[in-house]
This record gives sequence, C-alpha cells and structure tokens, in this order.
Amino acid sequence: MQPISIFQQRKIELGVLAPLYKEMVNAVGTETAKEIMLRTVSGLARNVGAEWAKSNPERDLEGIRAIWQKLADGKVLDAEIRVLPEELEITVRRCDYATMYGEAGLEELGHILSCSRDEPFTEGFSDRITFSRSSCLLEGDECCIMKYGIKENTPK
Repeated sequence: MQPISIFQQRKIELGVLAPLYKEMVNAVGTETAKEIMLRTVSGLARNVGAEWAKSNPERDLEGIRAIWQKLADGKVLDAEIRVLPEELEITVRRCDYATMYGEAGLEELGHILSCSRDEPFTEGFSDRITFSRSSCLLEGDECCIMKYGIKENTPK
C-alpha cells in the first residue's frame, strides 16, 4: 500500500472533522470546540515532530528546510524558502490547503487543522528551534510568512 500525501490526509480529516466540529459547536459552543480541536491537533503535531526528529538526529534548521522543501515539491504550496545564518524564512504565496478549507467555507477550522500544527510540530522536532508566523493566508493575509531560528545558549 502506497502512503498518502499530507494533503490527501488533511482532505480525509476534513471530511470527518468538519461535521464533528459543527456538532461540538452546537454542544459546547464555538470557543470550547476550538480549544478542544486546537489541543488535540497540537498534541498530534508535537508527536509527529518527534517522529520526524528520529530521521534527523541533528534536529536543526536544515531538517526543517527539508520538510518544507518536501511539501513545496509536492506542488500543494508555492513556497519561497530562504536560508539565512541561524534563521530560515518561508513565504507561502499559494497554498492548496488554504484553498481547500476556503472552498469548504471552513477557513477557521482549516487554520486549526493545518496552520496551528507548525509551532507544536517544531517543539516536538527540537527544543532548540524557535517558530514564529507573522501572516497567514487562512487569516486573510496575502501570504504566510514563517520564521525558524535557533534559541540562544542551547547546546547542539
């Protein structure tokens, strides 16, 4: 059996989690439903980051760059990846994930299911790497801008 892409996985998840999220909103309210989804997705992402770290023992910015390059090579993102000394900057101008969630009218849920994974994934991948996002397509911005850096005074 051939593994499915991350995009295909998110598409399947959306089919299951969108109706579940709507039921949760009806049962516990929007804010609580979002908090539950975010906690769950963050925990999953942290675990996936830890798994990816096993194949990259250095757990460095090169490992993060390689992950984003793999995503960009899959043609679901139009991403510019800039490698700077002690920093990695990624600008995403087109994102099929954002398009998929937008077409479903679920930008907010899409942000929870996809975008919110980046920071906890990074935490699971390495406690030496920082993550920040200054803009996001699913929040109405023209592009996503993410930066990864190395925490000061952390041993390799």
